[in-house]
Amino acid sequence: MAKRSMLIISALIVAAMAAGALGDQFAPIVRPMPPTDPNLLAESAAPATAATSASKPVAVVVATEPAVIVDKEKSRIVLRGRFNGPASLLEAGACTKGGRTATALVTVAAAPSAIAEAMQDLSVGPGEVPVASAVDGSVVGPRGRKTAITVEWSVKIEGQPSKRKERLEDFFWIRSREAHPPQGPWIFAGSKRVQGVLVADLTGTVATTKWEDTSALFYFNTKTGSETYRPNPSLSPAEGTPCDLVIEVAGDEPAAGNVSSGAGAPAELPGKGEK
Repeated sequence: MAKRSMLIISALIVAAMAAGALGDQFAPIVRPMPPTDPNLLAESAAPATAATSASKPVAVVVATEPAVIVDKEKSRIVLRGRFNGPASLLEAGACTKGGRTATALVTVAAAPSAIAEAMQDLSVGPGEVPVASAVDGSVVGPRGRKTAITVEWSVKIEGQPSKRKERLEDFFWIRSREAHPPQGPWIFAGSKRVQGVLVADLTGTVATTKWEDTSALFYFNTKTGSETYRPNPSLSPAEGTPCDLVIEVAGDEPAAGNVSSGAGAPAELPGKGEK
């Protein structure tokens, strides 16, 4: 019995040894684990991250032109704008978005307060807006520095791009006389402030022919400010056409305000019969 037990134990030992040898021969392949160093992980993930970023939309910042440009050397400012294409009534040379664009020639991008600051950069301060008399209805016209205002825009002449430049007042046509108004100047009155707020910022009026509007920055220097205008039929750029409003300071002397003949008796304008 003891002999049989010894044989069984010996057989088990031999089997175990044989199993160990076979185990070494057919051991499974152990593949290296991914790196655990954070730096290495970042490096290994970099290509995938780049690919992911490339698939996302990238915001592109587009540079835009300033709404107002100050040229101290030429003593002028330039306002970016667009033609409105008014149909039958023309009262203002320029307004801002939100103003009375239906009766204004041009809508400019700059706020009236920014335009006033630009004039200050040229050492031109505000004057005085028109003032009406409660006694006889006469109106004291605007006072301030004289300016010349022109409009510039791109056109094509015989297929070639070119620039056209016209005085702002030449876009106006006197309805009652079918004639041009007299040539400028435009007076920089600078609007007025109420409780620290520039009134032109509220109304949007930049340049006007109407003295009744006491909020404007610039006024056309007519004798009464009461004429009614329509667009000049020979100057009618398409609505939305980009343009520049160029305001040049003319001379050093401020313009004295003209006095109208009263609300019911507009003074005669020169230039009768001009076309």
